Amino acid sequence: MSGSIKLSDDWESNKEELYAWIDEFELSRPKKCLNRDFSDGVLVAEILKILYPRLVELHNYASASSRNLKIENWTTLNRKVLKKLKLNLKKEQIFQIVDAVPGAIESFLMRVKKQIDLEKMEQQKDNNSDSQDSSFLDSLDEQIESAALLEKIQNLYKNEAKLNKTLSEKDATIGKLESRVKHLEEILELKDQRIEDLMRCAKKENHIVF
Repeated sequence: MSGSIKLSDDWESNKEELYAWIDEFELSRPKKCLNRDFSDGVLVAEILKILYPRLVELHNYASASSRNLKIENWTTLNRKVLKKLKLNLKKEQIFQIVDAVPGAIESFLMRVKKQIDLEKMEQQKDNNSDSQDSSFLDSLDEQIESAALLEKIQNLYKNEAKLNKTLSEKDATIGKLESRVKHLEEILELKDQRIEDLMRCAKKENHIVF
């Protein structure tokens, strides 16, 4: 199949970034010519295995030189992996990659990279959100603890005020009782005095000495 794939306008500025991204992966074969090195789908399967280890089984993809076997690899990869990642390819796109049409594999790998970048950004947002939630919860816990401590202090003051009031009431009651006792003592003292006076009077009248 002849011709080439038209890449996006920003391809020239992004191709070095794409190549650097591909170089980050340790693959089973050296990467010399992207179109031909990736045409059988094996290296793509290895990259996806690194990115999504639970999704890819490498034994399903064998190095191939014949067109039919390359198509078989890509068809399997498309059905088992790419469809789940929403990166699935049309038949003609598979044929273009297999036939090493210039730009075909680059266009596909750019899609993969963009998806990975988006997932990383979403993960970062989630992490930041989790961090903010954690900070908020920590702050909330501190506020709750402060509120609980304040409530305890307020309760202590209330209890102290109640105790002081009770003590004051008891002191007042004791004071009243002491006044009444003193009054009774004075009455008894007057009675004793009165009795003594009466007894003296009786002694004088009867001339009785006690």
